[in-house]
Amino acid sequence: MKDRFLHYNTFEGGKHDYSPVKNHIDNGRKAFVIVYMVGCPPCEAAIPEWDKIEEEHHEKIPEEAMVVKVNRELKDDLAKELQMEEIANISSFPTIVMIEKNKPLTPYEGDRNTADFADWIQKSVGNSIAQEKEEQQEENIQYDIQETPIEEKTMEETPIEEQENKDKTMKKRKRRPSKTIKKKKKKQRGGKAKTIRKSKAKITRNVVKRFKKFTLRKKTK
Repeated sequence: MKDRFLHYNTFEGGKHDYSPVKNHIDNGRKAFVIVYMVGCPPCEAAIPEWDKIEEEHHEKIPEEAMVVKVNRELKDDLAKELQMEEIANISSFPTIVMIEKNKPLTPYEGDRNTADFADWIQKSVGNSIAQEKEEQQEENIQYDIQETPIEEKTMEETPIEEQENKDKTMKKRKRRPSKTIKKKKKKQRGGKAKTIRKSKAKITRNVVKRFKKFTLRKKTK
């Protein structure tokens, strides 16, 4: 638990190890940092409230959160370790920020009391955890869709079925003519018969006329 609640001050002396903060952020987690100045009245009021986060609300603080307290004289070293110039540029105290990898600093804008500090940390981490779970679920769904093979149902026709299908297609081709085609054919046949009868009647009339003329010529002679 103490590894997630860190304090960097000038009283300890020597070189400070900022790698736990860097590793925590590099792993995609969040660090909540207060930068303070000794002898600053607002800082002297805020720091005891910040310290109570570990004492009173450590159970509410998720493991994904790191709570850090840094003396202003060490902020440049922390900025160098994290490669974040924004931390070095902090000029007002106390400054409370949330640090994330490859993102700008997120300032705290609430009241400076323990309950609000803890609530801010809990909600900030809780939202990111829920978002990560949703993204993971979406990735899993997409992975399942990509990996699940689509079953192609294929059926090989037996020789009997193949022959039956051929017979069906042949029957379709040899369908009987429709009623309209039959009517057309009847009309065509009826028309031909009429023309034949007319031509025969015409021939007989011509023959009769010629025969009458021939008989009249004989009588006159």
